[in-house]
Amino acid sequence: MPGMLNQVVSGLTNKIKGIPGKIKGKIQDLAEQERGPLVGSYNHVKPLERTALHKAIGDRLLYEPFSPMAYKATLDEYLPNIGIDKKTSFDATAFSTLRNTRAHDFQGLKEATTASGEIISKKLAEESQNANVQNAKTAVQGALNSALSASPNFESAQLDYEARIGSFKKLLDKVPSTYKIQDLSAVMKSAIDEGRAAITTQHGDEIKKLNQLFTEVQFKTDLKAALNIQDDHQIDLVKESIVNNLKKTHTDTLAAFDKSTQESLTKIHKAAEQELKAFTFIANLHANERKMREMIEKLAAETLKEKSNDNMVVDISENKLSVSSVRLDKLEFIQQLGGNKIVRQQDTDPPVYKLSMGMKLFSPFYYGGGKHKQDLLLLAQTIRATGSESITFNVENFSDPKVAEQRAREAFEAGLKAGFPPEKIKINVNGLNLAHEAQEKSEKNPQKYDSIREKLFAEKPNLYKEYVENGVRVRDELKKLNAAIETPTKPSDEIKKEMEELRKEARGKQQKTIKIEPEAAEQKDTPAPT
Repeated sequence: MPGMLNQVVSGLTNKIKGIPGKIKGKIQDLAEQERGPLVGSYNHVKPLERTALHKAIGDRLLYEPFSPMAYKATLDEYLPNIGIDKKTSFDATAFSTLRNTRAHDFQGLKEATTASGEIISKKLAEESQNANVQNAKTAVQGALNSALSASPNFESAQLDYEARIGSFKKLLDKVPSTYKIQDLSAVMKSAIDEGRAAITTQHGDEIKKLNQLFTEVQFKTDLKAALNIQDDHQIDLVKESIVNNLKKTHTDTLAAFDKSTQESLTKIHKAAEQELKAFTFIANLHANERKMREMIEKLAAETLKEKSNDNMVVDISENKLSVSSVRLDKLEFIQQLGGNKIVRQQDTDPPVYKLSMGMKLFSPFYYGGGKHKQDLLLLAQTIRATGSESITFNVENFSDPKVAEQRAREAFEAGLKAGFPPEKIKINVNGLNLAHEAQEKSEKNPQKYDSIREKLFAEKPNLYKEYVENGVRVRDELKKLNAAIETPTKPSDEIKKEMEELRKEARGKQQKTIKIEPEAAEQKDTPAPT
């Protein structure tokens, strides 16, 4: 095939005179590269821009379909139209959870102890028959409660945080038409950072107030009476224990806040990443296979007619397809290069796709031309596009074990080329279960697995090394694509301005909330006499 391609390109070069240097370079690159059965993805060239050479070589680019380079070309063209699942949510309770679990009074200092090991909060809470001691306890309680009280700025910051985060859903509805998901992620991160800054300021104020308390003579006098301690050294030990307890509480509650908010940001990123995978996959299907193009455009027309946000939303103009909120499960099948179909098995979770290959004897051009490898890659990319982080190949019903092993090696290569790391690939070869590392059967691993390397590549160690190293390069390239959904595209002030307007609207509703007094509530709920 490469030899024939070289002849075609050579003939074109001799025929076409005076072509631009840029196109000459393209032809030269094409002639020099060893290509598979498909030279590359179709180039989306507008009809008016199509030259004779474009038509002659079929508008092909110099990379394989469904490769990272093909995805990058898709992404460069269609990035503005990549959306996100509208069911994606953002937890707005992280700040209120921190507020509810913080040490807001002396009883929140549950681990602070005296030199003798007594819990300070319990000792302060115990009533004393001695009036002077009880008065001292009350004074110490009040002083500690005051030092730990939330400032007005902290309370306001919590309401602002919840109002801003609460606007997420409204802003999400404007992705991708007005804002891009990376813009939304950036502004949500900004809201989190502002909330976190208010929290750390409150923490610093509390420590400062506590330290100030222990410089006051009256407080230390009351503390001695309340805890029945005699000297200043014991006071210093009490101070150290209280401050350390408070710092630990600060650390724990802030860590919980960070965990919750990071999970929400990760959820957005994962949802956007999944849209990216599904979008680029379907866009490549549209570019490379006529039957898939017909199906996708048919689905697009149906979706536009339904005007459903949950389905595929498509604009078709000048040979350009723009897709957002992609639903991979809407595709009835995936067309193979060999003419058959990759079909999703019904009612399976995680999704299972089946690829049927004919016998080599009856399909010499299919296997000889390497189309079966393209189909295996297409199958692996289908699984990746569903959002799955691992893949299992079932290589079954091969009567010749050597052929089965060869198909298993090719499946392993396809999984790596699709972007799965080797430890996330499993292969079942006629009942033999294989994984990256051998695993004995146990409670944690209910299935025994042999090593892919030992069973499939024992006599081909260099081939295994080549596959794995190429897989590393593929994953590195795919990671670069993710940067496209991490880099904001709009000035942050624009989206921040809308978030600020939504915040003010939400705060206005918070202030207008009417509180029903118990008496009024009881009167309201009293049934009328019959």
